[in-house]
Amino acid sequence: MALSKLGKIDYRLIYAFMTIITFIPLLVPIGIPTTVGSSVKNYVAKIRSYPAGSVVLTSFSGYITMLPDVEPIYVATYKLLFAQNLKILILLSDVDAPIVINQVLSKVGAAGKVEGRDYVIFPYMAMDEAAHVVFTNRIRDYFTTDRNGNSLDDAVKVPMMKDIKDYHDIDLYVSGGMSARYWNWCGIPLVSWGTGTGLLPFVGPFYDPERGPIFGFVGGASQGGELEVWTGYLGDGIKTNDAKNLGIITLCVIIIVGNLSMLGKEEKK
Repeated sequence: MALSKLGKIDYRLIYAFMTIITFIPLLVPIGIPTTVGSSVKNYVAKIRSYPAGSVVLTSFSGYITMLPDVEPIYVATYKLLFAQNLKILILLSDVDAPIVINQVLSKVGAAGKVEGRDYVIFPYMAMDEAAHVVFTNRIRDYFTTDRNGNSLDDAVKVPMMKDIKDYHDIDLYVSGGMSARYWNWCGIPLVSWGTGTGLLPFVGPFYDPERGPIFGFVGGASQGGELEVWTGYLGDGIKTNDAKNLGIITLCVIIIVGNLSMLGKEEKK
């Protein structure tokens, strides 16, 4: 009879309990154990394989509506790149990107890193397949200045670009999924980042952790949390994973309680 009483719990209390349980990790990460997939491990391993001073090109797709899904990936990746003391080129490939990149870099907290010396951000420019080909063959045929209007040939304001002329001078490309096919011909190793739905359909034909051209990938908020765990740069991604996992655990408990209540009713009959 005691079991049957479980079914009389007000459903509004259940909804309120679920809301509180999933909201708590967004404020204070719990650190529920997270399994890190091989694609994320390979993504990090490839970046860490490059010595300080290597040149990494990143394709930053900064749609504001995408941020909940990808911002943890961007922040953890740039923290990793800066920690490796790599030279970073940033392509702004979406219309929101010029605004969003500042938000992301503020969360990265690249202390001691100087724009123009340690990283260069190109002006926003829509880039289709033909544009990518022009850019890879000669960067200055596509961009003549950085986002601040400084000439890429200015050895004082943009010294990082002195010896970077074309794809031969780029060691690694952190790409979106679709751009992998644009770069496959030039032999630059790739790792890919992006949304879960926007990235995964495109990396399949190119992903091979041994031979490439895509050696690792991170797609969506869930893998963003895995990336944070694997790199040690914990942030919003692990909070999202904690909330999701705790919500699933709580839901399972509620389902079990509901079934016990039904068994109690049968026993009473």
